[in-house]
Amino acid sequence: MIKFVMAENCDEDKDATFNLGFIQRYHTIPGAIKMGSTLENLFSTNFQDESNCDIILKVGQVKFPAHRMVLYCWSTYFQKFLGQQGLNSSNMTNEKYNRSVPTMDLSDEIRGNNHFESFLEFMYSGRITLDKLNIWKIVELATKFEVPELRKVCSDFLMDLSDNLQLRKNF
Repeated sequence: MIKFVMAENCDEDKDATFNLGFIQRYHTIPGAIKMGSTLENLFSTNFQDESNCDIILKVGQVKFPAHRMVLYCWSTYFQKFLGQQGLNSSNMTNEKYNRSVPTMDLSDEIRGNNHFESFLEFMYSGRITLDKLNIWKIVELATKFEVPELRKVCSDFLMDLSDNLQLRKNF
């Protein structure tokens, strides 16, 4: 189930009319596992919390603290690499908490980090703000890192956008 909410309002209780501006999509995981509000809040709270992270994702010079479990649950790309021994050889010390945290450098995989934070936040909250300016970068990330739920959200957004454009053309 996808719920559309205008980003200006960000009121989860109101359904919004669709426009070509910013639209925030709330995506509920289909199937047996559904994110309840408590679990969703827990994941959202831990997004970029270095104290509990067990992996650092590096894109260029920017480091994103993350949690293997979250990455593993959403992405078959990360499922393939998180269990490999090679990841553990690239350790860096999280000096703030005096422990070793493996770093996965994604710089060769991604050009620029402008949208990676939004992509990563989707995996924690199930929410992403899509617009006609960022959609193709988010599609690229969802495809590269094999996140089918996000690809579906992007596909639905593009279909709705094209329907809206067709309506405008007819009037």
